[in-house]
Amino acid sequence: MLDAARQTTGLSDFGDESFREGAERLVAALSNEANLNPLGVQLLEQRLTMHLEQRLRVEEWYRLHPEIDDEKIEAPLIGISLPRTGSTALSFLAGV
Repeated sequence: MLDAARQTTGLSDFGDESFREGAERLVAALSNEANLNPLGVQLLEQRLTMHLEQRLRVEEWYRLHPEIDDEKIEAPLIGISLPRTGSTALSFLAGV
């Protein structure tokens, strides 16, 4: 999945390697405990690869824009809700 993410994005820097231990445990649990059918395996592999691609893109964005670290977040808005309750729509309104 790491190689697939690199190939898709053309990027290679995943940043801090601390994510690997958790990712390896997740993949091992999915492989050994989840009893996934072939479609489940395929879908989860695609999803995990997508998240790895996102990590590569975020690291690249930070590399290109180091000034991001200088931004102050003075009043963060944190929204927590159950799935399918409109939280995504609400998050778009918060930026208005």
